[in-house]
Order: sequence, then structure tokens, then C-alpha cells
Amino acid sequence: MILTPRLCLFNKSLGGVVLLGIFASSVSGAIPLSIARSFDSAGVGIVMGAGPSFDARQGLAPNQLIAQVWFHFNPTMIGGAGLDLSSRNPSGSESFNQARYESVSTWIPWHTKTQAVELTLVGSLEATTTYFDTTAGADPIQDIGSDIGLGIRLGYGQRFSQRFGWWIAGSPTYGFRAFGTNTGINPGFAGEVGMTFNMREIWYDAKNLSRSWDLFVRIPFQVQAASPHVSATGVARIPTWRLGIQIGPSVLF
Repeated sequence: MILTPRLCLFNKSLGGVVLLGIFASSVSGAIPLSIARSFDSAGVGIVMGAGPSFDARQGLAPNQLIAQVWFHFNPTMIGGAGLDLSSRNPSGSESFNQARYESVSTWIPWHTKTQAVELTLVGSLEATTTYFDTTAGADPIQDIGSDIGLGIRLGYGQRFSQRFGWWIAGSPTYGFRAFGTNTGINPGFAGEVGMTFNMREIWYDAKNLSRSWDLFVRIPFQVQAASPHVSATGVARIPTWRLGIQIGPSVLF
């Protein structure tokens, strides 16, 4: 049978629609946001991760842990809370422990089926305990206190295939300590990039239990102008930077 030009044009158009439909279905699923959260207009999510973190002043923290729980107020408003724990031993006479607790409120001002932009208000309480042992018989130098922090994070996430997604986010930060031996302000910048791998297609039962099930890799980095620090000369606030990597699951129910 010989096709007329009109029939050929119709067949090409139909083929294009089919291809577009296949492509759209291949990238359907939750969109990753900062801290590896999954955006899917509804649900309750949990993120857990672990990995090393390096601080220019305090050294390596091989046991940094992160966790966050979030939920949807409505399709474009998300609330959540999380924590970040790490400890370091830069030398035999010095130890550093940090616990950071976060409260987040996220607004999604723009999104499609595969992309989303987030604007997040981040409130934090960062408790640090630093110990420096001086000479024998002398009292150790300590810095124990908590910094109240605030930041506004801008982020972009995209799921570019059924299996993979990625995100990038950044935030100017501001920390303040009003009481203790090392009071002061600590402006800085915190950013992160990450990628997710969809485990829901591999573990079939996850389709009945969750809206999204991802394995994520997250690389956070931070610059601080006046981080709390302890040395043999006493307590002070000095500049520093941090770089880390975390791996773990992100689940949306």
C-alpha cells in the first residue's frame, strides 16, 4: 500500500507522541531536593546518611551522621526537622564534638513533572564541646556552648531518568552565640550537590510500601568566617571550611 503525504505526516506525528509518552514515563517519580529529600506533592519522608567530613581546623570526622524527617503541609509546602552529629580528635590532647539540630520550612515556587525549585528557611541550634588538654597538672581549656543559626537555602532538583536524579543547593548562613566563653557571630555559606539512584524499581515490594525509595550520595561543603575554636592559647573564633560526603537511603511514604 502506498501512503499519501497526509498519512505519512499523521504517522510521523503519532510516532512523536508515542516517543514523548515513553520519555515522560521514563522520568516519572519523586524529584530530589536538598538533604536528599524527595518531592512528590504528598507524603512523609525519612533520610538517613553517614560518611566522613573534613574540617580545615578540626581535621577528619570519619563518623558524621545525618538524618531528617519531613512532611507536606500541602503540595508545595514542606516542613521538617533533622540532625547532624560528628566528632573529631585532631590530636591526642584535643577533642571536638558537634551536634546540629535543624528545623526547615520549604516552599516549592516552581515545578514540573521532572524539575523543582525550592526556597527553604533553615533554623538551627549547633551545640559544640571542645576540649584541649594542656600541660600536666594544669586545667584543660574548654569551650562549651550553642550557636543559634538562620539561613535561606535556594535549591534546584531534577529527575532526568527513571533511575537517576540530582540536586544542587546553597545558602548564606548566620550563627550567633550570646552566652558562654566564646560569644560572637559566625557568618558563612553552606552548599551541597547530590545524586539519587532509584531503588524502587529494583526492590519490587517497595512499590507497595513507598512513593519513592532512593539511595543517595551527598557532598556538602561549608565556609565559616568565625567558627568556635580552642587551642593552647585559649578560645577564639577563626575562619574555617568543611567538606564531606554522605551515603544512605531516602524514603517517601
